[in-house]
Amino acid sequence: MGRKKRIESYNDGVLHFGKVKTKLGKANKKIGEEFSEEGTLFFEELEAREQDYHLFQTMGKELSLKLKTQCSAELRKTIGSDSVVKIDSIKYEVSKTSLDKQKTTLYWYLTKVGEKF
Repeated sequence: MGRKKRIESYNDGVLHFGKVKTKLGKANKKIGEEFSEEGTLFFEELEAREQDYHLFQTMGKELSLKLKTQCSAELRKTIGSDSVVKIDSIKYEVSKTSLDKQKTTLYWYLTKVGEKF
């Protein structure tokens, strides 16, 4: 007998991912930041494991959220170390991402930056 495939439900919220671009004023002085959205995904919030917290502690960062979303090859090319996530107008830094074995699910490890967009 084969295993039944579990249907994933990503109904905990919506995340907007992209990059933060610097706004420059006269004389090329920084006057602010602007969120440049590259996409939107539904997510499922996960409970972080003790080893997740330990990994972030060794990196000198704080793990704020662990999320799970669907993944595509195009999305894997888009997400980088300079990516940010916006959830309910709160900005998070993408500290780490990882794929499952089938490469269909992306796990997001986010650190809250604290600034609102």
